[in-house]
Amino acid sequence: MFHIKDFRVEIRIGKVVLVNADKCSARVQFLDIDNFISVDLPILQRNTQNNKDYNMVDIDEQVVCVLFENTGVILGSIYNRQDTPHFNSQDVRGVQFDDGTEISYDRDINLLNVDINGQVTATIRDYIKATIDKYIDLTVQDRINAVIGDRLNIRVPTINIEGNTDITIDNSTFTLNNTSTKINSSNTHITGDVNLGVTTGSLQIALAGFTQDGVFGVPISPIGASKVKASP
Repeated sequence: MFHIKDFRVEIRIGKVVLVNADKCSARVQFLDIDNFISVDLPILQRNTQNNKDYNMVDIDEQVVCVLFENTGVILGSIYNRQDTPHFNSQDVRGVQFDDGTEISYDRDINLLNVDINGQVTATIRDYIKATIDKYIDLTVQDRINAVIGDRLNIRVPTINIEGNTDITIDNSTFTLNNTSTKINSSNTHITGDVNLGVTTGSLQIALAGFTQDGVFGVPISPIGASKVKASP
């Protein structure tokens, strides 16, 4: 407790008994002054005007308050014997939520850890630009759904798609511009006409159940199968 020009200011530790989430304030009980319960005290934030922070306290949380006249402010929460810190390193800054979600950064080992016990929703108004110096390791248990409005460009020397499930490409146009394309498959189904254009070199196709044209080396399909056309 101290005075500034006859203005009495008190710094006290109390326990939160009521919260007002809309106003970002709380009422605090002070056991050292006959269990006195304060009026709504605003909770100190970093920014409240243009940038708007939001950080609430919980019921029964121990907080430090500055009291003056008939009001005051909650400076923040402090740990005690019952509520101990989740992290124990001076190099770590982070937060652990009540549901187990954890977000932290360790400056000593340069590790950003994000453990989300739920869903992640992001709306990007412009674009995302990311530069990865090493690699991305992605494990998805169910599926990936992506809707691309314009185009998807991928520039990479090698693409490996591994697994024994189905891959479906359902497009009006699918173009491969490669110097070398290899398809190793025990069972390949093609529905519709297949046009093979050969500008240089030769075309060699060996398919079971097909007869082969002696001029271009092109198999002629039996009745009911796709027509294979080639141009020299």
